[in-house]
Amino acid sequence: MDDNMQNYQSEVTGVVKKSKKPVAIIAAVTAVVLIGGCGVAYAAVPAVQNTVKMAIMSPEKYCADVYDNFIDEFKKDTDEKYKSISGGNDNIENISVSTTINAELSGTVMSLVEDQLGYEIFNKISLSADIYSDMADSTGKIKLNIKADDNSVITANAITDLKEEMIYYQIPEMSDKYISTDLSGSIGDMDISEEGLRLTTDLSIDDFDDVLPRYAEILTDVIKNSESELEKGCEGTVRGVDYKYNKIITTLDQNDYEDLLNNIADEWEDDDVLKKYYTETLKMSEEDYDAVSDEIRDAADNIKEDDVDNTVETLVDSEGTIRGIIISEEETEDELSFIMAKDGNDVAIELNCADEFIVGIDAEEDNDEYTGKLEVTADTDSLSLTFEDFKVIDDKFISGSIGCDLSEVTDSNLGKINLDFEKVDDTQRISTEINGIGKFSIDIKQEYNKDKEEIKTPENAISSDDMDQYLEDADTEKALSDICDALKIKKEDAETIVQGIMGNFNNGIGGISDSEYSDDIVYSDDFDDSDTYVYDNNDMTVEYSFNALDINLNNEKVVFPVINPSLVPEKSKAAMVEPGEYTNIYEDDQSVSLSLMNNTENQLAVPECSLVGIDIYGDNMNASVNGIKIGSSIEDVKKAFGITDDIASDISSIYVDDSDGTFSSVSIGFEDGIVTNISLYCFDD
Repeated sequence: MDDNMQNYQSEVTGVVKKSKKPVAIIAAVTAVVLIGGCGVAYAAVPAVQNTVKMAIMSPEKYCADVYDNFIDEFKKDTDEKYKSISGGNDNIENISVSTTINAELSGTVMSLVEDQLGYEIFNKISLSADIYSDMADSTGKIKLNIKADDNSVITANAITDLKEEMIYYQIPEMSDKYISTDLSGSIGDMDISEEGLRLTTDLSIDDFDDVLPRYAEILTDVIKNSESELEKGCEGTVRGVDYKYNKIITTLDQNDYEDLLNNIADEWEDDDVLKKYYTETLKMSEEDYDAVSDEIRDAADNIKEDDVDNTVETLVDSEGTIRGIIISEEETEDELSFIMAKDGNDVAIELNCADEFIVGIDAEEDNDEYTGKLEVTADTDSLSLTFEDFKVIDDKFISGSIGCDLSEVTDSNLGKINLDFEKVDDTQRISTEINGIGKFSIDIKQEYNKDKEEIKTPENAISSDDMDQYLEDADTEKALSDICDALKIKKEDAETIVQGIMGNFNNGIGGISDSEYSDDIVYSDDFDDSDTYVYDNNDMTVEYSFNALDINLNNEKVVFPVINPSLVPEKSKAAMVEPGEYTNIYEDDQSVSLSLMNNTENQLAVPECSLVGIDIYGDNMNASVNGIKIGSSIEDVKKAFGITDDIASDISSIYVDDSDGTFSSVSIGFEDGIVTNISLYCFDD
């Protein structure tokens, strides 16, 4: 080869070598970037991880991996929430709870009381409770305070000592001494020990983290060894919300359940953490602890004889998160399912137990706030709750509202009740308003692992078995006087008010008749349904159909809840009543008042409202109920309401409950055997 040719070849060769080097570098760099990028994507994007796992794993291993991840996430979430409330500690050493209950009764309720008294009393009443529990020492203290219009009515203090099984309580307004009560009998009857009440202190979060994975692994090992198959892109609908999940179908037979139970028994026998907890904390004997594993093995042996064929369908989203489980039994075709679905802002959750018990939630989500409804169905019974702007704050507080129409589940006409939740500083507030009754709220503040407070049991406490000694030194008269002053109630009226409240709850509201339990009814030794009995107290209760009452005012028949326009005084016809409010109307020269309610959501004029009550307290108007008027006798009342029982001549009241089962009632007052007032209240349409 001549020199020119050699030089030419060398030049060509040199050119070729120079061209290959950049290509190789670019290819290598590209490969590194691609591999690294895929690694980053795999590590950072759950959906990519899940896709790879489905591609390279068997259905059995993929199913086990899904459950392992679920348990890990559950444990992590539990750890975070536990430590967030315990201040980062593994154990809860003490708990402090401050609770305040406030009640502001409606003008209607207060006016009923004040009309009877003839003067104004308190408007608001509250109960506050400060509770501190030392979990490590099994002691606690409670401070109670009842206030009326911010004036203290009465206070109480209590100290508990579960080690000694004692409780001490004090009413400072009566005495500075404590009363002691031995709880050993009560605790013994309930089979509760000091150690049993200290569950959270002796089983730490670390212990929980140790126990949970071990038993979870037993389940996943069984799944790994069971027959499974994977179906991708399975579509379905839950409560109107569409979903598309991957489905792992696992078949479990009696052999799988046998292995599961035997493996649990093995783990139980070697579980030092649980054994210590059950034997040392809960005081279970070692023999009883060991017997548990024996019972599990017996169950494993028994299942061999059963023909078990269950299918477990695990619904998994694109990120590998479990979104539903469906368990079906081939023989009975019964299904137990729990499915969650989200499509855009629409969210649905349903738990279905063989169509016999169903809990369903459907809602719309907006910035982590949920608005929708919860329905619970059990056989033919159902309950529906609505919620609006529902949100969890800092894993501790709730905001939003929950509503329930009580007329769907009770015989009352209270209608829809709303519970409003809100975070106020570090306090959870729950409030509601009941039409015609009043406004109510409760504030709850909980703190964990605060600075330790010293709790001392009082010395020289008086036993509750020796109350006579306590009462000798207690200033009960001053306490009663202070209570009445705080409530703005005359001392002589206090007993009357208590009796009236109990009578309304027992007869007009609660539907419980005194005759059902009263010790003041004198029965013969051989009493039966045909016997006549005599009431030696000053009131009695009978039954009569409220709808059958013949009610007349000014010779006009009255039928609840319609208000006769002619009965509305001119001065009241133009008056407006706010939604959910009551009002009373009456003529100055007449002796009848009418209670009306606006049970709509709009403002109404008085004649448009519903009639809910009539009070007859004079004879200036021609007013009667079943012919009974002011001035009628006891015998007249007995005939009017078909009362066959003997009635004492000094009777003060007869309460007539609705025999149809509603809360409507009639109250007839007497003085010297003569009717002095008649009151009717219709609590159902």
